[in-house]
Amino acid sequence: MRSSAGNIKAQSPLNTDTVPHVIPFILSRLEAHTKAHVPTSSPPPFFVGLNGVQGVGKSVLVSQLKKTLESEPYNLRTAVISLDNFYLTHEEQQRLAKANPTNPLLQHRGQPGTHELPLARNTFRALRERDAVKLPVYNKAAFSDQGDRCPEAEWIPVNQEPSSIVRVVLFEGWSVGFRAFAPQRLGEKYEHAVSALRSAPDEYEGRLAHNTLRSLTTVNEALRR
Repeated sequence: MRSSAGNIKAQSPLNTDTVPHVIPFILSRLEAHTKAHVPTSSPPPFFVGLNGVQGVGKSVLVSQLKKTLESEPYNLRTAVISLDNFYLTHEEQQRLAKANPTNPLLQHRGQPGTHELPLARNTFRALRERDAVKLPVYNKAAFSDQGDRCPEAEWIPVNQEPSSIVRVVLFEGWSVGFRAFAPQRLGEKYEHAVSALRSAPDEYEGRLAHNTLRSLTTVNEALRR
């Protein structure tokens, strides 16, 4: 695991033994964050981003971190948000897929471009401003595992009372913190991948060369938003 400036990158399987190593990191950054907002008595929450490949244990880790941070001796109100919870609704995802029939990266949820950015922006803005807000919830099992956003009545309310304002936000997702490549750089990486596939098709293990540059550019541009 590597960490820097409020972002945690998981490179190997995570478990509850990881928590004692992460808590001091969060607390030290939270202290610096709080000092940076003196003299205000109402600083925005401290946002922590965590990314890692699917199945590495991100959800388990943030759940344990939340439990620890909200317990003695810290007593820090903590909100957990998954990037998955901002996926488009099933209906919106279907429309996106139909609008991009030749792009396999947009036929299902997962890639940049399959999330509702206005919802994400409004949610994070409310958290930053310490306003009452409901955190969206996504049901991956809906529509035979195609997934759909849960009704708003099932969303998680936070900041409902002055005594329960969120102090720490744990934001996890496989692409949290990702940045778009410059178009030229993306083109170079794509040509390198295609060359590798052509020269040794039985040895090529990547996915880049199995897509068109146009499809990859669409996803890359979504990261800019």
